[in-house]
Amino acid sequence: MSPVKIPTRVEYKAIPVKEILKDMKNFSSLMVDLAYYSLVYNDKKLANEVLRIEEYVDSLWNLLVMQASLSVRDAEDAESMVGVMKLASATNKISDAAGDLAIMTLLNMPLHSSVRAAIIGGEEAVSRIKIRNESKIAGLTLGNTFSKLNIALDVIAIRKGYTWIFAPREDYKLELGSVLIVRGPKEAIDKLRMAAKDYVSLEETVEVEEVEEEIAKDLIRLKDIGEFMLDLAYLATLTNNRDLALEVLELEEYVDQIHIDLERKVVRKLRKDNPDEVVSILRTIISLEIIADAAAEIAAIVTSEVAPHPILKRVIEESEERVMIATIPRRLNGKTIEELNLDVHGAVVVALRKDHEWIIDPREDTVLREGNKLIIRCYKESLDQLKKVLIT
Repeated sequence: MSPVKIPTRVEYKAIPVKEILKDMKNFSSLMVDLAYYSLVYNDKKLANEVLRIEEYVDSLWNLLVMQASLSVRDAEDAESMVGVMKLASATNKISDAAGDLAIMTLLNMPLHSSVRAAIIGGEEAVSRIKIRNESKIAGLTLGNTFSKLNIALDVIAIRKGYTWIFAPREDYKLELGSVLIVRGPKEAIDKLRMAAKDYVSLEETVEVEEVEEEIAKDLIRLKDIGEFMLDLAYLATLTNNRDLALEVLELEEYVDQIHIDLERKVVRKLRKDNPDEVVSILRTIISLEIIADAAAEIAAIVTSEVAPHPILKRVIEESEERVMIATIPRRLNGKTIEELNLDVHGAVVVALRKDHEWIIDPREDTVLREGNKLIIRCYKESLDQLKKVLIT
């Protein structure tokens, strides 16, 4: 059974609002990746860690309410805090959605193959890599390893024995037997796997039937759109761009329809499958929709009549993950996305803006034209390299 969440008393601590918000954003993003991992590998210990972090995020939410209440002196202050509270509320929703995914593992619910295929089948994957005896990266730091392999990845967590280290620093030293949970482009993951002398586990080789593959593709689309909405919402808040925020709100209506259509398809086409496996798909769909709703809530900060609080920009700028928008210069006209070689920097092209249309998760062979805009998700360590590739 899943652990019951019993509200506990949260004592006030004098923590700056910016620091609380930054932790809520970083931890909620971390939780989603950990929840995906716990589902694919049926890792109950990690699922429990997800719920433990969820409780921590809940406590941060309570602390934020206290801190914001103390900082409000008049009506103008109260108005400026609306955006702060909305961002905190949205990140808390993402945290809850991740917790709901992790609970499926603790309930011993069999995972439908289409859900597993959707989690590990996108352009950006979550994967487990073990450092084995023949590996030459044992003893190196994470930063040195990535420099040596000329890659950049998000190391979500490292397990050493029975201990988890979440969001390890670049100076963390890798050891034999350590297990890394990473997220990023498949090419970069494959390079790291080869250097670690690891093999692809059975969980990452999924065979699905035609109907299951169709549902897996729909799940990937729902997952990709939700992630794109979040990236766009953060970018809109960072730049106070109303047009980008409105794009997010329009996408929310589109996601609502996808959500309903996919639920109908699952019930209609998989009615003879194991009911528990079907429920695992439906719960995943609901969690993905909650993430999309959270993105819309963040975008609404910009579309309101009140200017976003300056704290929001600093929180997004200092987050572990970054989102940037790049306009294709003349010198890159005619190049394909693959030729930009962004994956070595741990960057993922989330979307392409072309002729007033967003193309989400564009193909690697997509030809770029001068003036096209790319929405790119990357890590803060690789932001400068990306600017050199795309801007200078």
